[in-house]
Amino acid sequence: MKLWTPLIAIFLSGCVSSVKPLNDYGEYAPTNASSEEWFTVSYLAEGASFVQESRRKDAYKKMYEHCDGKYELRDSVRSGGDSAFIGSGENMSAFYNSKEVTFVFRCV
Repeated sequence: MKLWTPLIAIFLSGCVSSVKPLNDYGEYAPTNASSEEWFTVSYLAEGASFVQESRRKDAYKKMYEHCDGKYELRDSVRSGGDSAFIGSGENMSAFYNSKEVTFVFRCV
């Protein structure tokens, strides 16, 4: 059991993104087009339910720490989970886009 605790901690760490300013203008907008009031944070929405719940709590903690306390959620968006196979035979390749939940929030 002592071996599992560090392994679980390593597995769960790094699954929540850093807090980023919201950019309502899309991925091609200039970096200074971001919102000064709204922010985003995401977590990986895959794995066992207790793992996802832990990641969600970590995202809440990041928002709380970023705001020095209280924050307001504007939206929660689930994305990803797409997969595709391209080609055939030996030339076949595949991709998978991980499922994520992104929170949009601001400090109050």
